[in-house]
Amino acid sequence: MLSYEHIAFLREKIPMYLPPSFKIVGGGKYNGRCPFCGDSKKSMTKKRGWIFPADMSYFCFNCNISMSGIKLLEALSGPDFPALKQEYIRLFLKTGLDSSLSSTFSAQNEEPNVLNIKTALDPELKKPLTKRAEEYLKRRRVLEAPFLKESIFSTYKENSEEEFILIPWRVNGVDAYWQVNDFLNLHGIKYMFPKNKRKLIYGLDNIDPTYKKIFVFEGVYDSLFVKNGIACGTKAVTDFQMKLIKSRWPDHEVCISFDNDGPGFSAMVKAIEQDKASKFFMWYDSSTVEKDINERVLATGDVNMFSDECTLDSMTFDKLQMKLWMMKNGKWKREFNKKIDDIKKNVFLMK
Repeated sequence: MLSYEHIAFLREKIPMYLPPSFKIVGGGKYNGRCPFCGDSKKSMTKKRGWIFPADMSYFCFNCNISMSGIKLLEALSGPDFPALKQEYIRLFLKTGLDSSLSSTFSAQNEEPNVLNIKTALDPELKKPLTKRAEEYLKRRRVLEAPFLKESIFSTYKENSEEEFILIPWRVNGVDAYWQVNDFLNLHGIKYMFPKNKRKLIYGLDNIDPTYKKIFVFEGVYDSLFVKNGIACGTKAVTDFQMKLIKSRWPDHEVCISFDNDGPGFSAMVKAIEQDKASKFFMWYDSSTVEKDINERVLATGDVNMFSDECTLDSMTFDKLQMKLWMMKNGKWKREFNKKIDDIKKNVFLMK
């Protein structure tokens, strides 16, 4: 356990080296674009990196990198760290503790929910889509998606400019979970979920039992354009979510799909190595520039391009085929599992 002096030291020093995107939000937490994975090259509003005030631990909910406060300070401070290290060690000696550097880490497992929004089970939150929410969804062609079967709502406070898109996640006919799309970028986090609740699965109620494949995506909007598409809300499909899928549809083959970018391929490496699934859905090829299904649909103008079962079958690969394709095309990289020494240069480039 870190002493008060050590925590105060980290709280003083770490903000001095943080990239400009990091800001203090509720509860003294810092939130900003991850200095290690960059969050997104296409979206400058994506901010999935969090520093937790209890001991200044760091966790990114985009690339899943985690580290203690002192390790974060080491990565951020670069050439200044040897002097900081000596100052830090003197604090240990002063308090009579062991002089070795602490690796205490207590980052939360759930991404902080910056909104104090009630559960989607409250019918008062489900309001008809406002004009600007509807326009946003139309721009992304979500309202034309062939597999959109559940209602999407707006939620807002009366006499307030704050407005969000509310997506209930129905499981067995019940709105058991929810997702909020901060489409106006009011809080700097594009998608928000309930705090301290395990993520369920979006779309389990809408599976066609006659087609024996299920395609798992991170995002709800992507899943709406693919037959038997579902969403898990995370790049790391959890064991709990896999059990939900298999218990509901035990005879279906689960095919995982990730974004066509660095974090997506890193998640693919982990899924293959950890044996998360036997099949993978590759909707792109080596020349595809679009990051996700929604972008691909917008680029081609065809909302039904992932509706045909034969087409989907041709895009489904087993683990070995997926790994060989990734290796051949330079995608088999553990980009976000490197040691701190390997990512220091990227940190300074982002400052």
